[in-house]
Formats: sequence, C-alpha cells, structure tokens
Amino acid sequence: YSRGSFPAINLFDKGDTLVLKTELPWIEKKDIAIELEGDTLSLAGKREEVENVDDIRFHRRERRSGTFRRKLKLPFKVDPEKVAATMENGVLTIILEKDEVERKRTISIQ
Repeated sequence: YSRGSFPAINLFDKGDTLVLKTELPWIEKKDIAIELEGDTLSLAGKREEVENVDDIRFHRRERRSGTFRRKLKLPFKVDPEKVAATMENGVLTIILEKDEVERKRTISIQ
C-alpha cells in the first residue's frame, strides 16, 4: 500500500464522541492494530496474499497485499478508557468518547 493514502478515513464529531470510519476490505480483524497515544490514533495492519503467486502469472494486479500504517492527530482529547471499535462488512468504526474537559457544558446562572 502507498504510505498515507490507505486506508481512507472519515472522522466526524457527534457531540460527546468522535467517530472514525474506514473501509478495510479483505482484511481480517485479527490483522488490524489500533493504538491511542495522547491525541494520536494509529491504525496498522496487513492484508495477506489471497492467491499463491508462485505458480501464476498476473495479467492485471490491482488488489494489493502487504502492510499499512496510518497515524491521525485527533482534534480533541479523548478518554482512552472509553474507546470502542467494531468491524462489519469490511467497515471499521471506532467510537472515541471526548475527555470530560472537551465536552460542551451549559452553565446555569444561580
């Protein structure tokens, strides 16, 4: 995979949480690593070769295999204890709950 371009990421704000979605087709959950260090989220993984390439000759080869690593600086501090990840139909979703300090608060006047 080319560095920095895979996987493509959508990161959006849903109030108290940040949501990251990325498509990782043909990659097993066991082959994906997610790490949070401070305000940096890292995704790493690998996609194994599907075909045994030793005994075939490709006419076209667009489905790549190999490793990838993507680091993303988050726009808010998040609570590292409240991060959840799911994978369904090749789409990885990571829910990152904002740190208490980052949440919007309404203050009533006494």
